[in-house]
Amino acid sequence: MERFKNNLIVRIAALLLLVGFIAFCSWRLMPQVTHLFKNPEQFRTLLLGFGDWSRAVFIGLQILQVMAAPLPGELIQIAGGYVFGVLTGTLLSLLGILLGSLMAFYLARWLGYPLLQALISQEKLEHFHDLLNTNRAEVIVFVLFLVPGAPKDILTFIAGATPIPSGHFFLAAMLGRFPGILVSAFIGAQLEKHQYFLAGVLGLAAATIFLLGIIYHDRLTAFLARHHRHKPQK
Repeated sequence: MERFKNNLIVRIAALLLLVGFIAFCSWRLMPQVTHLFKNPEQFRTLLLGFGDWSRAVFIGLQILQVMAAPLPGELIQIAGGYVFGVLTGTLLSLLGILLGSLMAFYLARWLGYPLLQALISQEKLEHFHDLLNTNRAEVIVFVLFLVPGAPKDILTFIAGATPIPSGHFFLAAMLGRFPGILVSAFIGAQLEKHQYFLAGVLGLAAATIFLLGIIYHDRLTAFLARHHRHKPQK
């Protein structure tokens, strides 16, 4: 009994640290980070100033934006393409997001479902928990991570508190994320080459799809819920 209480205290302390970390990033870091990404040359100068560590710093930013969702993930991905090019920028973003997602997933799995209620609204938590707790969870994860506007980082936390196998989740999630990351890096690379028309067209298309994803996100998840609600995982 004493061991259980100590373990619970440690988990609650970890949860409080996570909440404090997210609040700090939202309050202090997001405005500065957003400003830097709106000034790509300034960001490139700052990032490349780390020399051989520049790629590691960029990966760290991607980890941070997964763990502290208010940070602008799309802007970081565009900046990666601007600084490192399409291929390297895409690979670095994928690696950083994967590492951040691993941390979020296993932290949630360690904290447990009840403690996640302190981080995520009960309605959203139950909704996505039910979606991910089916024998078609991998398909649902892929669709939700493919569609822009879905709360991907929150979904990663919730997934950690469901029975979905971690390998299946990360394969589906990263495959779903890949097209968006690639397009963002490509937009960044075009901006660096001063191909503003192409970057603008792609950016407008991406923004339109993102907006549609937000507008129709609830309908999509409702459809998925109806289609899979009678297929719980064993």
